[in-house]
Amino acid sequence: MKQSGDWCIDEFVVDKASAMIFNIREKHSRYITPGTYKRLTRAGETIMSNTPAELSDSEGFVFAASRGDILISGLGMGLVVWEVLKHKGVRSITVIEKEADVITLVGPDFADEARVEIVHCDIFNWKPVKLYDVAWHDIWDGISAGNLEEMDTLLEKFEKFVDRQFMWCEDLCRLEEVRSAY
Repeated sequence: MKQSGDWCIDEFVVDKASAMIFNIREKHSRYITPGTYKRLTRAGETIMSNTPAELSDSEGFVFAASRGDILISGLGMGLVVWEVLKHKGVRSITVIEKEADVITLVGPDFADEARVEIVHCDIFNWKPVKLYDVAWHDIWDGISAGNLEEMDTLLEKFEKFVDRQFMWCEDLCRLEEVRSAY
């Protein structure tokens, strides 16, 4: 277990029964399988994990981020950064992370990665200094239609600086918005 302030990275186990309950209750196409996983928590609340449900959320972005300069808002456990680093055509990855404790926990993992720059700043206050090929915005704790206003703000803010932008579970948030209208 690693901890900094209210933030912690630890392991947890999903047994077969818990996986079945999650998969039955999940309103979306996300799933988990039994196994041992890692999670990032804030004050005991899980913010993200490396379960199949979480990993599949970024697949489209990781595929699109195969070359050039990449912008990522939200460091999390660094899973997306590691996946993008696998692409030899990636020149640089700029990660904007608001929480100093998250940088303390995860930042050292990238100390030897010359292509990665981690900036301690709120993405809504950060000003880009160059153009990016692809961006990934993953700053929300849960899937909710309430995230859409911030998603739209980020899309508009970076439209002149990024060729393609991806948002964590944007499609599911928009689906929640439609469902709540009925």
